[in-house]
Amino acid sequence: MLRSDSPSVVGDNGVRPLGWVTTIKPHQRVCTPLGSASSPPDAIRVTVGVAGAGAQPLALTFPGSSERSVLRDYPDGPVELRIPDHVAAGTACIGNRGHSGVYIAGEGLAGSTLHGEEQPFMVSYILVSHHPPSWSSVLGRVLRHVGQARAGAGGSATGWIVLALAVAMVATAVGAAARWAR
Repeated sequence: MLRSDSPSVVGDNGVRPLGWVTTIKPHQRVCTPLGSASSPPDAIRVTVGVAGAGAQPLALTFPGSSERSVLRDYPDGPVELRIPDHVAAGTACIGNRGHSGVYIAGEGLAGSTLHGEEQPFMVSYILVSHHPPSWSSVLGRVLRHVGQARAGAGGSATGWIVLALAVAMVATAVGAAARWAR
């Protein structure tokens, strides 16, 4: 299938969810750069744990924006927090609005902040789109990069040349098969 309606990973912040890096205590928030995405994301996927305390409300906010989304019911493991409309870049903050701590996964790389102070860890963000681009909408971008795979030796037209040769080859094969079948 060339197009799927299931959520698609469109980017990340380069951090893997290797283990619990911190506990977000009640009324605390941890902020981490979003990273990059190939198309606008709808949600951020993070890995959380509640250690049997039950789901605590988690709020996703962005500095400088009053918009937020809140996730209230979720299991331990990967969860998705919806990105509010009109916000898709910069730093995202996950706040605990509950009464018990919530573990959050990432790596031991400096980059996240807690109370405005840089921490020796970084939370893992996976950027997800529930409306990923179709293959046809990214074809031109992909073909421009085909020739760049060898340090630019082929140039940006290489992908289009390869596509044209493939189409010509298929047309020749179909023509030969049609003549042979007569």
